[in-house]
Amino acid sequence: MALTFSFYQVFVPVLEVPKDSPNESHWWCLALDMKARKLWMIDSMYPDPFITHAKDFNLQVSGIDVLFQLCDQEWKTGQLNSWTRCTVEILELRDHSYCGVLMLASIKFFSRRFTTSLVW
Repeated sequence: MALTFSFYQVFVPVLEVPKDSPNESHWWCLALDMKARKLWMIDSMYPDPFITHAKDFNLQVSGIDVLFQLCDQEWKTGQLNSWTRCTVEILELRDHSYCGVLMLASIKFFSRRFTTSLVW
């Protein structure tokens, strides 16, 4: 199905704050490459963020799917689930101090890659 959207990528930054330890909040990001139909996860703490953030990821994808359908009547809800899932390999951090800055820098870097070249 052809997309009628005029953008190439969507970045959804997420601040995860555990209820039992709010000082250990953590930033990660879901990125959608609209041209290549890929879902990317940017996370500096977990090697497999699709597993670590599965519940939040599924909620985000469902919500984004509904928004896309509202913007484009030809969009079929559920098609994001068939997109290829990829993980951005970035510096792995062991603390919660720099994940937000690293995530924002990664968004800046990868936003240029999505529009100029899809080769990683």
